[in-house]
Formats: sequence, structure tokens, C-alpha cells
Amino acid sequence: MSTEPENAPPRARSPHKFIGAILLAAALALFVSWLVVLRPALDDNSAIGVDDLVNSDARAPSDGGPTAEVGKIAPDVTLKGFDGADVALSSLRGKPTVINFWASSCVPCIKEMPLIERAYAELGGDVNFVGVDVFESPDLGRDMITRTGVTYPQTVDPTNEVLTTFGGVQLPHTVVLTANGTVSALHNEAITDDEVLRDLIDAAS
Repeated sequence: MSTEPENAPPRARSPHKFIGAILLAAALALFVSWLVVLRPALDDNSAIGVDDLVNSDARAPSDGGPTAEVGKIAPDVTLKGFDGADVALSSLRGKPTVINFWASSCVPCIKEMPLIERAYAELGGDVNFVGVDVFESPDLGRDMITRTGVTYPQTVDPTNEVLTTFGGVQLPHTVVLTANGTVSALHNEAITDDEVLRDLIDAAS
């Protein structure tokens, strides 16, 4: 028979049991996140819209400058390399140029970049290749470069202004210029095989 008074307060729960319950709940939450969010993303081929990367307050305001159009000379934008060096598009004239916009959160970009690296390994002497990391920290971009193993020059577009100038509404987005800087293609979807990229390059040659 209990000897505790009828009005005695309830016994305090053991701190070990309390901590164990918290850890169990946290582990369950992590598992559900992996099952519902992270696991499906591994096989997700959907592109990322610009609105998924930035909000209306974060975007660079339009200055009314020129935008790229197929058949016209590309705007002479200057990109910043990961090493801080400037890369002006006009300095790349003399060869066709492939400009690929990407982000580390874009699953199709991860699949596409090694394909572009293969083209660079084959055609790099005759064609310029430039990657553009859009709207994320340099550390995330560098990690993406390491993971994908790409070696062609990489630059950053921290406000997505250059992406917008070149008609990008989602990632990945690939622009191809002729040797004289004319826009040959604005390819606003993932490149899924080597032949598609080679056709884009051939059309600009």
C-alpha cells in the first residue's frame, strides 16, 4: 500500500527518460525528412525555377539594359571567377562559347555538368566553356565543382542578374554563342545527352 499523502505532487520524471524521449523524437523526425524530402530528390529530374532560388526582394533590380536574343550579339556582361578575376564575354570572341548556368541545389545540374565536362575535354581547344553558379555562397559552389569533377572555367552570378539577362527562367540554363558573339541558342532546360550538346555547338560553329 502506498504511504504517499493523497495531495502529494506527482513524482518528477527521470531526466534520463526525458532525454531519451527527445533523442527518439529527433531521430524519427530526421528519418521522416529523409524519406519524404531528401530521398525523392536524388531521383528528381525537375529543373529549378528562378523563383525557387530567390524572392522578389533579393533579385537584382533591372537596369533596363539589353537582354539576349537569338540571332543578335550577346550583351557584353562581365562575370566574376571564383578566383576573383573578371571574365568579359567579349574577351571570348573568336571561338563558339558555351555558357552553363547552375546551382548546387539543382539535381539536373549535377547530372548535366559531367556531360559538359566531356565536351570540354574533347572540344576545349576550339570552343570556350564557362560555368556560372547562380545565387548561392561561393562555398556551396566550390563544393559542387568538386563533387562533379568539372575543370572548365567557373564564375558566379550572385544576384541572378546575368541569368535573367540571358533569358533564364529555370536551372539549368545553357547559352551558346557563335565566334563573333551572336546568340545561337538559349537552351532553357537540362541537356540530357552528349548529342544534344554537340548539336547546339555545331549550330554555332
